[in-house]
Amino acid sequence: MKRRLPALRRGFGSPLIPLCLFILFLTLGGAAVSAAEFLNGRIKLVLHEDTGRFSLYYLIDMPQQRDIHLWRYEPFFVDSDPRTSFLTVMVNDRTYRLGESTSFRMRIRPSPVNPAILFESSFLLVTQEFTFIKTVDAPISNGVRMTIRLENRGTDQVSAGARFLLDTNLGEGSPGDPFNIGEQPVSAEFMIDSQKDEPCWISRTTRYGLMGSVSTGEGSKPDQIHFANWRRLNEVPWKLGFIPGRNFNYLPYSINDSAVAYTFDPQPLAAGESRDYVILLAMADERGFFQTEDAPAETPPMNDSREEDLITLRDFIARLDNHLAGRLFLSDEELAEIEAAITSLKSRYLLW
Repeated sequence: MKRRLPALRRGFGSPLIPLCLFILFLTLGGAAVSAAEFLNGRIKLVLHEDTGRFSLYYLIDMPQQRDIHLWRYEPFFVDSDPRTSFLTVMVNDRTYRLGESTSFRMRIRPSPVNPAILFESSFLLVTQEFTFIKTVDAPISNGVRMTIRLENRGTDQVSAGARFLLDTNLGEGSPGDPFNIGEQPVSAEFMIDSQKDEPCWISRTTRYGLMGSVSTGEGSKPDQIHFANWRRLNEVPWKLGFIPGRNFNYLPYSINDSAVAYTFDPQPLAAGESRDYVILLAMADERGFFQTEDAPAETPPMNDSREEDLITLRDFIARLDNHLAGRLFLSDEELAEIEAAITSLKSRYLLW
């Protein structure tokens, strides 16, 4: 049974537009993708509504067959069980592991620009929002900005903070060290406090790496970033005691299991007020997230402009599919931008 495509808006609802979009995509090389995730540039973001967790992937390879289903995305951190990375909040000295605490209801806010997971209670609204970003030399998106927003919904001031545990794995078992911080290799437990100013931390395989921010200049600065064994960090409700030089093992079962915990200490939050914490995650770049003074100013061209066009078109199809399925709303302005971009692509590839 064929699904009839409803009109998207006046001027865009012609059946020729979806048809041209489909033909254009086939010309560039692929079929429509599943709309279960958010795609932007080389990034795939998956929000898990049942657990309140997220997974993040990078588009490593686009085979010559150009079948979009054969594109290879690699996870930036552990995705076999997304529950191993999670957000915890502390309110008036009580901790809540979000996604598991019955005190918070959970829902997804779909958006092509800033999708989010919302955790709601009678006393606090926690928004875990994602915005796609690109580092200085990247032609298209290669990372995300994660904003953790705490909003006091009660009538009294509270003391509130947040902790984000990321189950890293790219540096495990690789020839190098589990992490690098600036030019410093990290092979044992390590702590960055609020007084240190590092460009970023990196966890990498021989093929690619994940880069995480230390200080972004946005929102509150983390009071500490702790690199340690995942199980140790997972078992404590808030902060793990730091032992310099302790390895990433926790015998007998947790061997060479690395993780990073960002902790933002509780601070007073008045009724109706909100506070943001920002963490950046992206494809690794030794220079960090921001261009240094001696970095080249120019952006290198793409090796294949068709590759970039294909990624862009895939993003359009994913957004339109979400729109048609009722999972997100595209305004007239957004639809007009998509239509203009499709017209430009049709002209470039002589599809008139």
